[in-house]
Amino acid sequence: MRLYPGPPEELSAELVHADLEFPGLARSGNPAEVPHVAINMVSTLDGKVSTGGKASPIGSRVDRLIMSNLRCAVDAVVVGAGTVRAEEMNLTVPDELSEKRKAKGLSEQPLGVILAGSGELPLRRRIFRPEGRRRNQRLVIVAGQATPGKTLREASNLGARVVHTRGSGMPEPREVLELLKDLLNVGTVLLEGGPSVNGSFLSSGVVDELFLTLSPKIFLSSRDKLSLAASHKAELEITDFDIASVHSSPKTGELYLRYAKR
Repeated sequence: MRLYPGPPEELSAELVHADLEFPGLARSGNPAEVPHVAINMVSTLDGKVSTGGKASPIGSRVDRLIMSNLRCAVDAVVVGAGTVRAEEMNLTVPDELSEKRKAKGLSEQPLGVILAGSGELPLRRRIFRPEGRRRNQRLVIVAGQATPGKTLREASNLGARVVHTRGSGMPEPREVLELLKDLLNVGTVLLEGGPSVNGSFLSSGVVDELFLTLSPKIFLSSRDKLSLAASHKAELEITDFDIASVHSSPKTGELYLRYAKR
């Protein structure tokens, strides 16, 4: 059900954000522009975005369906290597949405992008295996100078394209976006975490929108403390957002919130 903007309307889950279109800023021809960036995350009522390192126990089938609709609208889906280490995942859309993407003039699958810092890549995860990715999805590793060369060579041998940034740590968000735009013609990005990656993009001021699924769950655990975005900076940073839409599912009790940066 759509609750906002009104009036309220009964809506099947398959139609939530099904016709979503983002502005493709990189296609405007203005070299100063960077891709449009939206974050998509799921959270419990007490603010946890994972349990035991995994986000999958928090969201429902409806949440995953809406996530696919969001992916259907973008050029690239971006995650940090830590998120891939934590659990098996893919960065694709189902076959029926592949056809929809082609009809919209997009590639059959969104570009899968993994941001690598100084650690080894979890190359045993299915996402690195050609048979573990849906047909025709390209995988790109954006790596800092400290990323071990051996792990990058192995990723390349598995079919991933490796792109290097100038910095030694986790790739800097603006440089990542410029590389994706200039080398791969990316105009729209869906960022799916983890919290440190979200925090770095928010701190850099490049996040345009936030999609948040609020799950009616509370995880009482001393281990699970990760929030939607994390920063290692000591000073407080505030980013203001305005509500753009609210949907709900009576079956799951979830709220699906969309915010636009003020």
